[in-house]
Amino acid sequence: MLEVTFPRHGAVLNHNQGKETGDALEITVSGLYDGSGRVSINGFEAERDGMSFCGKVRLTEKFNTIVIVADDEFGISTKEVKVVWDKASFRRYEFFVDDHIFFLRDLAQNRRKSIFDQFYLGFWKQMHEKYDQHVCLNCFFEDCHHKDFDLSMMPDCYKAEFEDNADWLRLAFHAHGEFPDRPYQNCTPDVLAKDYDQVMNELLRFAGKAYIPAPVSHWAIARPESLKVLTDRGMRACYGQFCDPRTAVGDAGSCAETVCDVGYFRNASEALYLQKNHLMYNFRHNVCFHTAECVCNLCSKEEIISAMEAMVNDPVREVGNMMSHEQYTFPDYFNYQPDNFERLETACRFLHEKGYRSVFFQYGFLGNMAWGD
Repeated sequence: MLEVTFPRHGAVLNHNQGKETGDALEITVSGLYDGSGRVSINGFEAERDGMSFCGKVRLTEKFNTIVIVADDEFGISTKEVKVVWDKASFRRYEFFVDDHIFFLRDLAQNRRKSIFDQFYLGFWKQMHEKYDQHVCLNCFFEDCHHKDFDLSMMPDCYKAEFEDNADWLRLAFHAHGEFPDRPYQNCTPDVLAKDYDQVMNELLRFAGKAYIPAPVSHWAIARPESLKVLTDRGMRACYGQFCDPRTAVGDAGSCAETVCDVGYFRNASEALYLQKNHLMYNFRHNVCFHTAECVCNLCSKEEIISAMEAMVNDPVREVGNMMSHEQYTFPDYFNYQPDNFERLETACRFLHEKGYRSVFFQYGFLGNMAWGD
């Protein structure tokens, strides 16, 4: 038996997990081997202590391969793991909000002088001015609640204003519409591609440079064969809940048994790793899966703060994510939450005061530009 216990294949590593210099991150690789032979790590002999072994490795690239070889009288056993070096990492987070169509309908029908005269976008502008908040608004093509509107009816008269604020305000694909639920759970890739391109082309038409590749598909579900549709269109980081998801207001997300759901069909091993470590790079699909601290519309302000405190107090974590849904801020929505803006500002204010930087994960590596764009 040859087993690597640290790091796991797909691990994202930063200066908190080793010794970082300008050109390398030195980490300690550890594992178990029950044979009598020698163990080498990237060509250097490892230290042995019974079944345990360890050895130093220098990571010098964004993506690094670690090769562990055990050689005894029964033959040669090899393990190969790939990891990511989050070079010059810093505390940062992304904030995205799903299910947008209401504010666009409002702009199209009321032709307000400025996009920020619309109350919902006006709120996000306030968050930007107070906390340097960046936000990605994930959009539907069709308004399933008001059948008289879709994105093709959105005028392009606001394009310049969207582009002028593209440093902090971005629009992305989410789905054709809010319903049916889980639209990409069992569909073929061409269905997702058609919906994505329809929304993307409209966003480019009326928002221009404020468009950004999607951080998530509706319900955070797409079949593995459909992930290429997303990555081909620029997705670099992909959000999911993965383990014991919360899917409705009042849902605590607890189960008698651990379940994997709302997470792109990742298996239990990957889902459990993400539940604890929050980031995992998938080399098969060339995307970094990640979790969120909480979904603001599903949590009270106290729960939001508690979730963020857990992130802040983690000695290893540098990267976090917050999310919510648009419709809960609109009074005519059946599940309207009068304090939804307060919940969102609670998250923005807390992370700003703790020194976190607001970024877009689709640029650089999770918003870190140390490896370039």
